[in-house]
Amino acid sequence: MCNNVSLTSFSDEVLSYCLAFLSSPLETFACAETCKVFRRVLQDPIIASVLFHKHFPQRVHSEFPKILDDESLQAYGQRCWIVYTNLAHRLDYNRAHCIFTSRTLTGHTDTVTCLARLEDGQIASGSAVGTIRVWNYSTGGCLQTLEGHTEPVACLARLEGGLIASGSWDCTIRVWNYSTGGCLQTLIGHTDMVTCLARLEGGQIASGSADCTIMVWDYATGGCLQTLTGHTNDVACLACLDGGQIASGSDDCTIRIWDSATGGCLQTLTGHTDHVSCLAYLEGGQIASGSYDETIRVWDYATGGCLQTLTGHTDSITCLSRLEGGQIASGSTDRTIRVWDYATGGYSQTLTGHRDFVLCLARLEGGQIASGSIDRTIRVWDLISAKHDYVLQEIAGELASRNEQQVQFAIERYARMPVGIRKKIEGEVGLSPTPEYLEKAIRLYLARTSEGKK
Repeated sequence: MCNNVSLTSFSDEVLSYCLAFLSSPLETFACAETCKVFRRVLQDPIIASVLFHKHFPQRVHSEFPKILDDESLQAYGQRCWIVYTNLAHRLDYNRAHCIFTSRTLTGHTDTVTCLARLEDGQIASGSAVGTIRVWNYSTGGCLQTLEGHTEPVACLARLEGGLIASGSWDCTIRVWNYSTGGCLQTLIGHTDMVTCLARLEGGQIASGSADCTIMVWDYATGGCLQTLTGHTNDVACLACLDGGQIASGSDDCTIRIWDSATGGCLQTLTGHTDHVSCLAYLEGGQIASGSYDETIRVWDYATGGCLQTLTGHTDSITCLSRLEGGQIASGSTDRTIRVWDYATGGYSQTLTGHRDFVLCLARLEGGQIASGSIDRTIRVWDLISAKHDYVLQEIAGELASRNEQQVQFAIERYARMPVGIRKKIEGEVGLSPTPEYLEKAIRLYLARTSEGKK
């Protein structure tokens, strides 16, 4: 805006139009917290219902007054503001706070380069020294060490029947029985380092390489069934799609969709401005791609259209993992992991704790993910516990406010918490606690769980 022009000289319509350009709820809230003029505009119930529609629970919209008198509109505006304030504070909490790590696995003597989820509560990790370790991620115990590669292990893929495949800078792919540690097959054909693997149907795997090709293998016999060519730089990542199709990302900044049976390229997706480093298959004919350009893109891979661009990381995206409930996790050289709603582009959690670049992710059971880093550790994160804990912290704060509307809102939120958690907070008595008692019970529960996580 021009110098010496006050915001008060603009109409509410113009001010609300300006606010509509903000990209996130938190930015809108920040404006209202720092500027009385914007706050006054946002407390107008009609403007609030338009600007915040997609962020409000449906039940708040249902409370819009049928009779538009001043008292009813004021009450509705205050209600919207309370809901939105809590939402914005929750987003702010997620940006600033470390989410609980349930366990850190140590033992690798160099960079953890790749991860793969196995059966029975186990994960496999590859290392820059050429070894693969198999872990019980609940206890943190190392169950097996697989040795044979002569260069760093770059990628892992879980196969059927208690097997895993590993790709290495030594240009080979090895198939292992991870329980016994035995190498069952060595696949040779790439002329440069193997950078990525994807398990296909029918006893096949695909491998990508710095030789710019993708090979499709029968991993039982070791035979190469197909070689896909077209990328003009290193193939960095692969994802198995529906109908025998494969997606590949490359240092040439493109993503290609292939028919694995014929070797034909069906689609080329362009938009990233730097190396495409990772891919994740999503639902509904979509894939997500991460890039050194610090963005994640969501694509309709049949049409080649980019549906969403996710921004927030401050350095290169190195890895992606699809989660439940329309979410994905991303790791970055900014040392953080972010959890995103890939349909809206918003993110709900930022996980901090690694002391160096995050290079790999694996989705585990029970709302957990594992991450590997240059800091030589693997961290297991409990996303569900973290989510419940920060919601309970907010509820306790709302109850402590003693504001009638905030207290009522807190009680409604508490009623939607899982029954198991409510029982632990209230005990087995089953009585409806007063707000004062409930606040103390929640804080006691959080103190106990926090102590248990140390």
